[in-house]
Amino acid sequence: MSCGFCGKEVKLKAGLCPACYQRKAMRGTLEYASKPVPTACSCCGKVELLHAKGLCACCYQRLITTGTPEKKGREKAHGACTHCGKEGELHAKGLCGTCYNRQLNTGTLEKQGRVRASGACRHCSAHAELVRGLCKPCYARNLKRGTPDKIKVKQSLAPCSSCGDLSDCKVQGLCPKCYMRSIRHGHTNPTRPETWGTIESHPLYHTWAWMKRRSGKDFDAKVCDKWLSDFRVFVAEVGVRPSAEHKLRLIDPDGEYCQSNVVWVEPKISIERSLPYKEYAKAYAKEYRKNNSDAVKSSTLKSMYGITLDEYNQMWHNQFGKCAICREPETAIIKGKKIELAVDHCHTTGKVRGLLCHHCNKALGAFKDDVCSLESAVQYLKGGGSHG
Repeated sequence: MSCGFCGKEVKLKAGLCPACYQRKAMRGTLEYASKPVPTACSCCGKVELLHAKGLCACCYQRLITTGTPEKKGREKAHGACTHCGKEGELHAKGLCGTCYNRQLNTGTLEKQGRVRASGACRHCSAHAELVRGLCKPCYARNLKRGTPDKIKVKQSLAPCSSCGDLSDCKVQGLCPKCYMRSIRHGHTNPTRPETWGTIESHPLYHTWAWMKRRSGKDFDAKVCDKWLSDFRVFVAEVGVRPSAEHKLRLIDPDGEYCQSNVVWVEPKISIERSLPYKEYAKAYAKEYRKNNSDAVKSSTLKSMYGITLDEYNQMWHNQFGKCAICREPETAIIKGKKIELAVDHCHTTGKVRGLLCHHCNKALGAFKDDVCSLESAVQYLKGGGSHG
């Protein structure tokens, strides 16, 4: 049968479907209730679902508890504390927060410092601050062990089941060293070579380590395999270093480090290492230029003009040691030393043209290598100074 209100075909109760019957019983009406809509509170204006008297939940709760929906701020008294005179917010009895808390905790407004008894410890007789008649160390031992007496832990030494050394064998009858080996490697056999810790103190160890570290690099010579694999072979073949200043150098720079291609060489430069770095570097550079003049000259020629020292010497012999312009040898002296012929080159192309003396080289530079200016100068000299 159908409901007498909504017309649904369901089992009826008093001529109504269960939903309509429930609505009738609870509200007294069969009409559907409208869904509540959020509305502004009549007190604070907050938009939400309202309670009784058009109030939001906060204002309604305030109305129930205080009798008014209006907010009332807490009125705090300010002034001087009646005990310490400190200006600020006051609590009960006209006290500041510090004095009020002291009154609550200790029952008095007066500050009470911690009183510690001092005297002789009843156990060790040491004169110190006492806690229950004990000094601090004795009191700590009493708390931890139940007695203030010092207890020495006796270690039972026994031979290790692996190496036989007397030690405090706690786990599996092994000493700490063998026990760690068993954890890391799965056995107790020594893993380091017999020479471990001995070759590092050898005078040649750092030389061998340096060669081994830099072997195979593009800028270093190669080291023979037997030297790399065995330090003892290296020591036996190079022999004893004559002094701490001697260095191991290659006989043939293009060869490898081996017994037949190395020699101990005493350095030509000896500067005190105790000097400051800048002074040491300056003195070293000066000494190096003095002892390696050919190397310095060759490096300078290569970087500035692109020629080697052999090519310079060949040009000097071709010109018979004389200037290519004035046909005279170099006579200029700078800083008390006679200089060598200068390399003349084109500043545009960089091509080396020849060797000139100091005066001719400066003259060309003054004319800026201009052929027209030089020809004009020649005509000027030939004409006795006239431009006609």
